[in-house]
Amino acid sequence: MRFVRRIFLLCLFLWPLWRVPCSRCQVVLNEILPDPEGSDAGREFVEIYNRSPRAVSLAGVGFQFANGADDPSWLTRWTGAAGDSLAAGGWFLLADHNWQGEAAPDAQCRLGLQNGPDAVRLVRGDTILDLVGYGPLTEGSFYEGNPASVAPGLALARRPDGSDTGDNAADFRLVAPTPGQANFLDYKLDLEAWRCEPPHADRPGRILNVHATLLNSGLRDLTAGHLLLECEARLDEAEVTDLVSGREVNLQWEITTAGFGRHPLTILCPLPETGDTLAVGLGALQVGGGGLVLNEVQPAPADGQGEWIEVANGTGQALDLESFSIRDEDGDWRPLPEHRLLSGQLVAVAQDSAALRGWIRDNADHHDPALFACGQGEALVLGCRSWPALNNAPPAGRAFADRFYLADSCGVVVDHLTLGPGCGSWDGVPIPDRGQSLERVASSAADSMVSHWIPCSLGSGGTPGCPNSFTAPPAPGPGLGVTSRILDRRAGPTSLGLSLMVPEQGTGFRMLIFDLWGQRVRLVGGDDLGPGLRIRYWTGDDDEGRPVSAGGYILVGEVTGPGGQIRSRERLVVGVR
Repeated sequence: MRFVRRIFLLCLFLWPLWRVPCSRCQVVLNEILPDPEGSDAGREFVEIYNRSPRAVSLAGVGFQFANGADDPSWLTRWTGAAGDSLAAGGWFLLADHNWQGEAAPDAQCRLGLQNGPDAVRLVRGDTILDLVGYGPLTEGSFYEGNPASVAPGLALARRPDGSDTGDNAADFRLVAPTPGQANFLDYKLDLEAWRCEPPHADRPGRILNVHATLLNSGLRDLTAGHLLLECEARLDEAEVTDLVSGREVNLQWEITTAGFGRHPLTILCPLPETGDTLAVGLGALQVGGGGLVLNEVQPAPADGQGEWIEVANGTGQALDLESFSIRDEDGDWRPLPEHRLLSGQLVAVAQDSAALRGWIRDNADHHDPALFACGQGEALVLGCRSWPALNNAPPAGRAFADRFYLADSCGVVVDHLTLGPGCGSWDGVPIPDRGQSLERVASSAADSMVSHWIPCSLGSGGTPGCPNSFTAPPAPGPGLGVTSRILDRRAGPTSLGLSLMVPEQGTGFRMLIFDLWGQRVRLVGGDDLGPGLRIRYWTGDDDEGRPVSAGGYILVGEVTGPGGQIRSRERLVVGVR
């Protein structure tokens, strides 16, 4: 009996070492994807890793699965054949039947993994080589140390490959799947978040601040230095301290937009020793119009009207409205309703379409001059399934009340409007009196360069689905024209209407403001759209959106020909007070 008791105590002492002999394991479960995006079939995989300095045979090694909701019951899903082996530091990819991944699997079987709480293990005969439990397990024989976390679409991956401390929770991280490859690279930067302030530039010459949060998900630290932001083939620097592995860093660049169009933003990080460069794509910045533009916004409606916006098609072709999305500063993206918007057309999108149609009828019946003459505003009102309710006062910790975003199908912000007093930004617009909309000062749906917004001047307070209420300058004869030679910020007018007729032989135009010393103050407009009348507005700001000083200024209108050469140039002197 004494001998039997000694044997029992010895077995009890050696049981954990026999059950999971981590220090002697040559092969371990390195990466597991139990809950892929979409259907699990054909997407699940298990990666086995060889920690030893020499090749090992997998012949007779079994991969087993257990349902953590049941009593311990292990089901063998795969057993290594005579020819299965692993090179030193190599991976063996065991994939589900009908594998749909790009990486070539080393073997396939019906994995049938579940999404947790569950467990998997490697065995050779009665010896457990490795054990991994995931999800809220309670049975201790299902995991080492503590069970690992699990999340849809993410793989459980050791960091670094093969690392095994005997604690599943400490050894495994939730990451994007990397079947048949290293789980973590020596040098890698992940984009956690980014934003541009303001989020879209209405014209070239604007100064914008780009903010980004990066995570050093690589295994090695990156030394202090600078990171470059590439935009329009220009590079801007941001100084950084050491990028420590596993930590985040916040970065900021100040950039000046140069040309119209869509410009990708990419962070470039020169690597020490290797001479290579890490590239992290942020997204794209839109300068100028992106097809659809905000034309009118009602942020503070009268009772029974509801919030609404008006959008305009500024392209030469029809647009599918549902390919664009809207959101406010604090909300999620919401798709616009289905509608085919022809070139130059307007349409109102309402929080409550029935209420807005009733409001249009009431005001048109009372002979509101714009709504009565338009006669079609009610027909051009669409409802939106989900609406981003707008704040009319700044919440705690924010200088502006709200911001309305418009993005295209690629998620690129193509237009925006910042609302609220005291925002301190060049693109901020005070919220008007209750029941009064904000109208974009623009001569046509295509005029997205103009960022100046004014309250609607009609008694009704808005023109949904109809042309805006401001008065455009009269069409001039040949040459350059202006509505007034004086811009008076107190008595008015507070904006000058500028016009230029591009003749038949012209292909485009530019309007510019210079001071009396010949320094350029503002690019007011320009395009290459052929002959025709161009109308723009100047509100007395410079290229950075700051009010100019009182004094005299020179308005220059240029007609351009093929290749951008100047065919004619005219000048007018205007004053600001």
